[in-house]
Amino acid sequence: MFGAQDMHMKPDKTITIMADFGFGPYAWLKDAADESDYVGINIANLKTGMTDFKISKQLEADFAKWIDRFERDALDNPDFPWSSFHEEGICLSRRLKEEVGDAANVLYVKPFEDPQHQTDEQTWIYPKTEEPNQGLEQTPRKPRFSGKA
Repeated sequence: MFGAQDMHMKPDKTITIMADFGFGPYAWLKDAADESDYVGINIANLKTGMTDFKISKQLEADFAKWIDRFERDALDNPDFPWSSFHEEGICLSRRLKEEVGDAANVLYVKPFEDPQHQTDEQTWIYPKTEEPNQGLEQTPRKPRFSGKA
């Protein structure tokens, strides 16, 4: 298990927050040095929460509500409120970064199901003390699934 107190250097892992279908997967882990488009292995879902990092029960519950909303309402729904969904996902990602600290980088990625997913597709989440753009930086890279869930 990783925790913020375990590391005081540049993180060697990246957690990607990205909603997906199936069993409510929402977090993926890979080595920070891996510059491929793959998001890594799934480390958190609706049923188990996030098992590889120590995060608060409240944050796990809030992620569960967020991913459940996606699984219930997003597929083939032209009226799905993507903007508010992403705002909530970024907010949850910021809270996650606060809790994991230097143990991992945190990246928020829009799911492919969003018709506008290629616009500001990725948002890096920074610690409050290092926020170049209030904790956000959009990048154009497109992660792909690792095939591991």
